Amino acid sequence: GEAPPTPRATVWLWGIGGPLHRVPALAGADVRSVALGESHVVVLTGAGHVLTWGSNRSGQLGDGTERACSSPRVVSALACAGRMKIICAGPNMSAAVSADGDLYTWGQHQ
Repeated sequence: GEAPPTPRATVWLWGIGGPLHRVPALAGADVRSVALGESHVVVLTGAGHVLTWGSNRSGQLGDGTERACSSPRVVSALACAGRMKIICAGPNMSAAVSADGDLYTWGQHQ
């Protein structure tokens, strides 16, 4: 027989940005892990992609800028690194570990 379908998670957030709300950009996404920094979010999908959004004053979104972003975007700099398996976030930094065990960090002090 076939394996049952993997349930999809719904991501809800609240805080400085306002009341409890669903993150529509992640509807239907295969979200496996969420890490929270002081004012940014890091998400890991089942495909091993890392998405970030929020404050970017220290480059913690990993997009090469210091511009804030209000919706999730893939950290394109990790595309050549392969599939990620672990994420974490500090106050103003983010990190990911690849399936090969390589550590990638970006943001404050990186």
